Amino acid sequence: MCDAAKKETDHPSERISVSCIGPAGENMVLMSSIINDKHRAAARCGIGAVMGSKNLKALAVSGSKRVEVADPEILRRLAKEVVKKIKSNPAIEGFTQFGTSGFVMLLNEMGILPTRNFQRTAFERAVDISGEVLNSKYLKKKKACFGCVIACGRGTQVSEPGYEGSGEGPEYESVALLGSNLGNGNMSSVTKANYLCNQFGLDTISVGGTIACAMEMFERGYLTKKDTGGIALKFGDEKLVVTLVEMIAKREGFGDKLADGGFRLAEEYGHPECFMGLHKMELPGYEPRGAKGMGISYMTSPIGPSHCRGYTIPFEILGTAGHLDPIQEEGKGMLTKSVQDMTAAWDATGLCLFTTLGIGMDEVLSMLMAVTGSGFAPMQFLKIGERIFNLQRLFNLKAGFKIEDEKLPDRFYHEPLPDGPNAGAVLNLEKAMAEYCQLRGWDENRKPYYGKLRGLGLTEYAL
Repeated sequence: MCDAAKKETDHPSERISVSCIGPAGENMVLMSSIINDKHRAAARCGIGAVMGSKNLKALAVSGSKRVEVADPEILRRLAKEVVKKIKSNPAIEGFTQFGTSGFVMLLNEMGILPTRNFQRTAFERAVDISGEVLNSKYLKKKKACFGCVIACGRGTQVSEPGYEGSGEGPEYESVALLGSNLGNGNMSSVTKANYLCNQFGLDTISVGGTIACAMEMFERGYLTKKDTGGIALKFGDEKLVVTLVEMIAKREGFGDKLADGGFRLAEEYGHPECFMGLHKMELPGYEPRGAKGMGISYMTSPIGPSHCRGYTIPFEILGTAGHLDPIQEEGKGMLTKSVQDMTAAWDATGLCLFTTLGIGMDEVLSMLMAVTGSGFAPMQFLKIGERIFNLQRLFNLKAGFKIEDEKLPDRFYHEPLPDGPNAGAVLNLEKAMAEYCQLRGWDENRKPYYGKLRGLGLTEYAL
């Protein structure tokens, strides 16, 4: 897709970046993504379908001007110091060695690896889809984004018959949603499904979540072979996972039903309780009963349940930024709010979120001064993030978002975790959400108070 778009530009420069959709976006699959330079996906929210609806195949850009900075000498010195600090951090070393899929075994042991549509949190074949297995059997080359010293990307190749192929990934989210959440313990199958999602332009999280929803419905008798065109949707069917990805992208057979996502599938057949998501979008790869901060983050994220807008896992699970009891709800409102504000500000700098594992605010503020010539105090930086987060909230409220839609599936509130170290845990976030809203300056409907907007300089956008 991307190579074809580059050729059509007839541009003499090889330094062309392309964002494009694949067949899934053209077919307006509601979980289609925009693929950037072959392997990186702007995946969530079905934005590939938006481009498809406008008959827009691709955007190709190239630039020749230099980026002007306020103090290039200081920036070069700071960059060297930051690179050295990142490389020497033990957390980054593991990231470089195994990539994001290196989290599989840890999250399985901690009881938050989604398994069989979030019905369980411990996968008996987790080791078979671990980062260690990906490295030993499939890795061809570690890959980095432009200028990055972490190199968490994986250039991989599969030779197992029926799954042959090469490309990038899979990342942790793809392993969790196309692997354990489908009862799929074959890394060749997971990796091939990931390749196909990239080739067709699909969100691996929503694809895995939707297939898992369908598999649970089938195993409970809510779907039959008559509904699926003769397909037995069973957890653990590794070949079927790959087949369904292509059917979804092309809207072929039962794939046409799956292409509209798990929410619509479960609603159509009268069992919305089988859909694991909110705002009609499937959950990422972290069980909220076992990491309560992620539960609040899912409910309040401005783009639906996302792990990238308030990632509390370093505090609750990894121990790289403090040690908090993951199933303790007290204090999680403050944690989530703080992480969300920091994330919004960090994103605005253009830095990758993974650098937070190696550097902190001091380094970022020093680099910002060298780039812009303006100084930022830590609280100013966080206030920028808070402004961004509140602006996004106001936009969503004006677009019709309602608090009734911001509730996680009943399973998490009423079905105790059946296994793992957090067995017996359920969600009860009432107090934590009250704390969160109080700290945010939002009312009971999660609408920002006028006084909060005044303090943030956003009164012109008040509802």
